[in-house]
Amino acid sequence: MPVVTASLALGTYRLREVAAAARRAAACPETAWVDTAPNYLAGRAHRLLAPVLADHPGLQVSTKVGFPMPGAAAAVAAGVLPPEDAERGHSLAAGYVRWQVERNRVALGRACLDTVFLHNPERTGDRAVLPIVLREAFAVLEQAAAAGLLSTYGIATWSGFTEGLITVEELDRLATEAAGSPDHRLRAVQLPVSLVEADVLELALDGRGPIRESAERGWQVFASAPCTAVNSCRQRPTILPRCCGRGCPSRRPACWLPPHAQG
Repeated sequence: MPVVTASLALGTYRLREVAAAARRAAACPETAWVDTAPNYLAGRAHRLLAPVLADHPGLQVSTKVGFPMPGAAAAVAAGVLPPEDAERGHSLAAGYVRWQVERNRVALGRACLDTVFLHNPERTGDRAVLPIVLREAFAVLEQAAAAGLLSTYGIATWSGFTEGLITVEELDRLATEAAGSPDHRLRAVQLPVSLVEADVLELALDGRGPIRESAERGWQVFASAPCTAVNSCRQRPTILPRCCGRGCPSRRPACWLPPHAQG
């Protein structure tokens, strides 16, 4: 089992002062990671982060693909998002994933994104179709990684593990099939961990579950929603701890982050 260490990161889902908080995070190497998504902060998070990322090239960033808003109309016009998926508000179709990765790069002003998450795959709906959707999306992300557009990718899920829709073993297998090799770029999972959402943490303490299985593979484990109780009191989370396995190929820690969109 890899040695686990603690570090810090910044989540931007409900963080109103995104730019100021990101600049503070960038000032310290131990907090120099930001997690975001195109639909965070009512679609403004990427735009507010871009100048900070330009000023701080060492500030690492993870972003997501899955929720089309606020770019749904543009995606439909580009022919990569069917109108019904735009109306449903979620898509992990390969063409849309490819389009959104490029849009995220441009919006954030980064030639290479550090990590791209497929956002809430449980929203795909059909349990039988989900492995096919994930494999095709992984293939797109593998191509993007090979082209130098992203370093790693992963899954950000709210209930995929707890509902039994996905497992770490299956994700590893699908990524291997997509890459044509076990040497794939799937290196991260994000899932809720808090006093309220403690099931996966209890499994990890018992030597089982997605946290343990991801760490054993050297993957980054991003814990979202650690401040569930704080949010219920309408207090705003800022900088939160993160943990990492030394075996991660990129040698970068994973993040404990504020909540992300549940859909």
